[in-house]
Amino acid sequence: MGSRNADKHVLVVEDHPPTAELLTTALEEADPSVSSSVVHGGSDCLAVLHGEDESMSYPDLVLLDLDLPDITGFVVLETRAENPVLCQIPTVVVSGRDDSETVLQCYEQGANGFISKPDDFDGYLSIAETVVQHWFSLAELPEKGTGGS
Repeated sequence: MGSRNADKHVLVVEDHPPTAELLTTALEEADPSVSSSVVHGGSDCLAVLHGEDESMSYPDLVLLDLDLPDITGFVVLETRAENPVLCQIPTVVVSGRDDSETVLQCYEQGANGFISKPDDFDGYLSIAETVVQHWFSLAELPEKGTGGS
């Protein structure tokens, strides 16, 4: 997996530090060539996506929690969907919510996937292996920052 994944970056948007640590550790274990960074709120996520936070690498994939302390993951999805460049960044919701209304709302707002948070590290490792393989080995993605009107 490694060579095609070189220089791939995942932005983890998660307000609960232990969960963020589980996700980033799982990503590193799934593929050490994939880097990750963490932001703890929706406004921080949007700052990264809009290029306003130069300390963060621009992501190739976003793993997004919904229940964030400032603006929700739903607002992030809405903002992303309205922007022709941002909507090209695959965004997978990883949430403790798993009711059918929430799942539907996420897809209606442009999420590229929805995964329920697991109970243990093995579950997070399975998520990491799956998203890395799917988004960075199987799927064809547009070049960063292309498109628009």
